[in-house]
Formats: sequence, structure tokens, C-alpha cells
Amino acid sequence: MSAKILDEITEEFLVCKICFEDYKKPKVLPCLHTFCEGCLVKYVPGKAQNITCPLCREESALPENGVAGLKGNFLISSLREKLRTGNMEKAGAADDGDTRCHSHGDCPVRFYCEPCEIPVCAQCVKKDHKTHKHVFMADVVTEKREHLSELLLAAREKVPVFENAIRQLSGAEDSKREERERVESEVISTAEKVVAAIQQQQDYLLTMLDSIYLAEHRELEEEKDRVETELVSLRSSCDFTEKVLQFGNDAEILSVTNQMTGRLQKLSDVPLGEDLKIDSLSREIRYVMRDDDMSWVAEKMGHVECHMRVDRHSQLVEEIEKTIEKFSKPSSGMDNSASPMRVNPSERRPTSLIPNGMAELEDEPLWAKSNAPFAGATLLLQTEAPSGGLRPCGVAVRGEMDIVVADSDSMVVQVFSSLTGNLRHTFNVDIYPKDVAITPEGNIAILGCDGSIKLCTPQGRLFRHNDSSGVVDPVGLAVDSNGRFVITDADGHQVKVLNPNGTPAFAFGGYGNDDTQFDDPSYVAVNHRNDIIVSDEGNHCIKVFDSSGKFLRRFGTQGEEEGQFDHPKGVCADSHGNILVADWLNNRVELFSSDGQFQRYIVASTDRLRRPCAVALISDWKLVVSEYNNSRVKVFRF
Repeated sequence: MSAKILDEITEEFLVCKICFEDYKKPKVLPCLHTFCEGCLVKYVPGKAQNITCPLCREESALPENGVAGLKGNFLISSLREKLRTGNMEKAGAADDGDTRCHSHGDCPVRFYCEPCEIPVCAQCVKKDHKTHKHVFMADVVTEKREHLSELLLAAREKVPVFENAIRQLSGAEDSKREERERVESEVISTAEKVVAAIQQQQDYLLTMLDSIYLAEHRELEEEKDRVETELVSLRSSCDFTEKVLQFGNDAEILSVTNQMTGRLQKLSDVPLGEDLKIDSLSREIRYVMRDDDMSWVAEKMGHVECHMRVDRHSQLVEEIEKTIEKFSKPSSGMDNSASPMRVNPSERRPTSLIPNGMAELEDEPLWAKSNAPFAGATLLLQTEAPSGGLRPCGVAVRGEMDIVVADSDSMVVQVFSSLTGNLRHTFNVDIYPKDVAITPEGNIAILGCDGSIKLCTPQGRLFRHNDSSGVVDPVGLAVDSNGRFVITDADGHQVKVLNPNGTPAFAFGGYGNDDTQFDDPSYVAVNHRNDIIVSDEGNHCIKVFDSSGKFLRRFGTQGEEEGQFDHPKGVCADSHGNILVADWLNNRVELFSSDGQFQRYIVASTDRLRRPCAVALISDWKLVVSEYNNSRVKVFRF
């Protein structure tokens, strides 16, 4: 019996879900999940103030002294000690007398420090808690047990609510699928009607064209016949007059002089050359269409939205959120500094997927009505490779339809739909890709881990390969409007520019923190003026150079405030020259004006963004962000 208990406890309680080994110095999070202290130290970034549970993803604040300040799990420690000594006879019973202090060897834990809310031994009381109020554990454990039992009972009562929610959500999947099929049918039906109307208008316009052409052609034929008749008359009169002058005597010439004079005078008055006036030659058949006609057609197609609705589903979700909020609040036995962060349900935003060029929503977005520090963004979709394991180190957008992703772990480039997130196709590049960019011709440029550049058609057919250009550690790739390739070299602390044929043009940089130097330059972009925008990751700033490599400006410092960075990575520019920056360790994307002035946050951790790596724009209001560590590419509307 004890062996069975031993197996169950080892599997369920004593294995850390990060390292999958027995716990070493177990620490319990506010969500009650336990992990090794060493695992949490590796999991949490050095300067982080919050921690996200690796299991349930609940975010909570760290104590002032970091992971070390989290409470230890005495139950885990006690069970582990019993496993070590083989004393499992009383494993199922409450045996507090056997609990020993971790800090003071075999000293039994018999006291309870009320300010610190932890069990302590006599040595702890004398050394670390001598000024604190403490009592015997036996004097408070009954009260604590009763309080926990009441909370447990209340929590158990909510289990049916969640079970019912799961049933409702499972049923809603079918409803959502039916909604999609219905909307798809409506879109197709509307498109067919629009196409039919356009086809009808096409037939009408072509009929009008035929009528106009026939009338113009008939007039040209008549004019041509008239001119040919005039030409015959002109030649005949000229020939007759020429023969009279050549062969006639004086009497004969004088006898027909009046007739020839009148005829030749009349023919001489006929317009010649550019003076020949033909009305049909001065007219042109044209097709007249206003610049906004195509957008008008797109507007008539409508758009697709996802509206919040008040029904039993939303009421159920609200009840669940209230329940979660109630039970996530720290009780009297928890440290308030470690309470989890929560997002108010009223701050949820409706999502909308609107094709580029269509009319904007008339309603003001919800984030514009709030005083939140983040301007707000709506997650439209996220992509994941069907086989898993996607490592999206670089992204680019081709024609606002294709999201091109450099998968650095599998030697492939993957192309996803920007509308649905579905995988369109994948092609092998026989090298680990670091970044991708789109050439002015619409082809795909791929930066390899050896610094080489491969050019492929949109379908993935390789048609040119440029050998390594001496880049030590390639990271970012951009292509300007002249077809030049711009590459960042992290270990070389340089930016290298290649001509369209792959030959070196120039390079600039070097190690340091001056305006013209870099410390691990990461990603690179070019704006509409071909200015070169570089994320200087090690110096925690963005630097801008003109197309010849001349320094223009820099902005940003290390920190967490507005306009500051903590290891910036991906950069891109919109059509107005505004610059978007993926702030890696701050878990956000920031927007700056072309001169480097902070504008607002586009996406942040509150939008479920974690470790943004590369960024690209589908349009001036749709952003693509890669989460390298999470193996995802997300599209946000902002």
C-alpha cells in the first residue's frame, strides 16, 4: 500500500513541471502551482517585476527580493523528506511533529510567525523573527483549517459553473462553425451579385463601345471616300492642264484658260496637310473611371465583424470572470504584493477583420474612450505551423495577402494567409534562415545563417543565390526601393549594404555606443525615403541613417518608461515614415514618429504579447508580430 502511495506522490506532487525532476527548494506561486526555485530563476528575466505561471499563465507580482522571496512549499518538502527516509507509513495523515526547518537542520517547526505568515522553528524565532509576534502552531492551525475549509467549500460550489461553461463552450464551437459557414455563404452570395452586376455593366459598356466605334468608323469611311474623290479630281485637272500647256497652241490655250483657271482655283482652295479638317480625327474613344470607383465597389461588398452580444453565453462568461476575480484576490493569509494582475472585463474590445481599402467602422474604438496607458490593439489572428516547432525569427508581408516567415529551426520558409492565418505553402531553402524581405519585384529574399542571400519567386522557386558577404553573425535583412540588400551583423557590430547583384556597396558601424557605432545590431528596416533604421539591441536604442550610411538620429534609452527599450529587436516603418519597434524584454511594440518622438504603445503584455521578435506591416493599421519563444505569428489591428 505504501509503495502505491509512494508512486502516486512522486508522480503527482514531487515532480517540477519545468525540469520534470524532483523538486529542489520548492516555491509556491499565488496560483498554488509549485516549481523549483532554480527553475523559476531561469524562467523569469533578470529585471522582471512580474512572473507568469508556466502552467496556468496567471501573472502575479514578484516580491522585492525576486523568486527567493516566494513562499516555500512545506508540504512538498515534508513529503520529499519522508520519501528520502522511507518513512511513508503516515504519509496520508497530518503529522506536523515531523516537520523540520530547512534553515536549521533537524530543529522542529512548532511556531507560527504572524507578520510573515509562515511556520518557523525556535532558532528562526531567535535569529530572524525575534521582533515578530509568534504563537504556537497548534494555537492557530484550527482557525486556519476552518477558514481554509470554508474557502474550499465555496470554491467547490463554483466547480459546476466551470463545468457548465465548458459544456456551453463546447456546444458553441458548432454554433461558431455554423456562423462561419453562414457568413461565408453570405459573402459568396454578395460577391456573386456584385460580379453579376459588374458583368452586366461590362456588357453594357462594350455595347456602347461597339456603337461608338461603328459610328466613328462609318464617318471615317465617308470622309475617306470624299477625300479620295477630291484626289482623283485634283489629279485629273492637273493632268489636263499640264497636257494643254505642253501640247496646245496659243489659240487652244486661250480657249480653255477660263475653265482651267476656275477649276484649278477651286482645287487650290482645298485645305492641305495639317489644315485638312476631319472631325473624326479630332475625337478619341476613352474609358472614363474615377480613382475611387474601385474602393466604392469594395465598400459595397461590406466587411466582416465580430460583435459582442448579451445572451446566456456572455452572462455565463461574466459570472466566471467574477468568480475568478473573487478567488484571485489575496486573502488575509497571502502577501498582497504577490497578487495576480487582472484585466477588467469591461475593457474587452470587439474584433474586426476589414479588408484594406474598405470603409472604417463608424463606432469609435473602445480603447479611444479609455484612459488606459496603452492605445490598444485587437488580435485578429495567430498562426501556428501544423507540425509545430515554428521558430519565426523573421517576417515580411507580400502584397498585403501573404505573411512570409523565416523558420530558423527547420530550414524552410513558410507562407501564411494574412486573412485566415492558414498555411499557404512551405518551401525548403537548404539553410537556416535568419530573416526575410520582399524585393521591389515582389520576390522573396532570404538571409541565411552564413550571410548568404537567396532569391526565390513567390512560389518558392530559387532563381539566384548570392554567396556570403563576409557577415559574421547575420540577423536582420531589408531591401530598399532600389533593390539593395541591407544586412545587420551582430557579432561584427556593423550594417552592410549590397548592390542588387549581390556585390558589396559599403558598410558602416563598429563596436561602441557612439552615434555611428553598434552593440549587437539586431533587425533593420528601410522607410519610403530609403533611410536605414537599425535596432541597436545592446545599446537599447534605435538609430537612423540615410541611404548612404550617414547618421541622422537616434532615440531611446534602457528602461521601462515611454520611449525606452529593453533589448529592442524588430523594426518597420509605415507609409508615413512612422517607426514601430518590438521591445523584446518589455513585451510590447511601440510607435514613434519619423523624427523619433514616442507616440503610443501599439501592443503590450496586456494584449497577450510575450517576447516580440520581428515585426512587419500589412497596412498602416494591421501589424504582424512574431513571438519566437512561443512559436507563433500574430496579426493585430491598431
